[in-house]
Amino acid sequence: GREGRKPYFGVCLGMQVAIIQLAREVLGLPDATSEEFDKHGASKNHVIMYMPEISKETMGANMRLGARWVEFNEPAKSLGAGLYGGADRIMERHRHRYEFNVAYKQKFEAMGLVFSGQDERKERMDVIELKTSDHPFYLAVQFHPEYKSRPGMPSPPFLGFVSAAGNPEGVAETVASCRRKGPSTHWTPLDL
Repeated sequence: GREGRKPYFGVCLGMQVAIIQLAREVLGLPDATSEEFDKHGASKNHVIMYMPEISKETMGANMRLGARWVEFNEPAKSLGAGLYGGADRIMERHRHRYEFNVAYKQKFEAMGLVFSGQDERKERMDVIELKTSDHPFYLAVQFHPEYKSRPGMPSPPFLGFVSAAGNPEGVAETVASCRRKGPSTHWTPLDL
């Protein structure tokens, strides 16, 4: 992945383990982990936490579930936004109980991680990436883009990842091509 400059694309837990790996290796937090993996509370660095508004005791109705807006902070600079045709926001489906602990956000930003996509309130981090000047293709999302992929209309992050895996030097052209096509209403439906 990151150090070998191999293309990386994480989905849901894949975003969470990318954050844990960066916390351990770059931020110097060897016990960094997710609350999900630390049932006995041994770590002092839960960079991934249980969603605060959800009860741990109740079964059922305790997930962030369904289609949600994801807003790109700086679409012109974002790899993720570029793959979605330069969209400033997209609607993707979520299915998770754990999420990034925003108490660590400034530390991650200082090391170069970009939180390029967030929820409408800017409380949840939904897309992370490294600048393409630092890594040819390093992208992870909290949502599940595979849910909206269709034959002949692959999910933009998956299209970008497969393209990068086949030709890491061609990522810029892939993103430019997506930007030229512009946003698709499949990913950016009209507000109802």
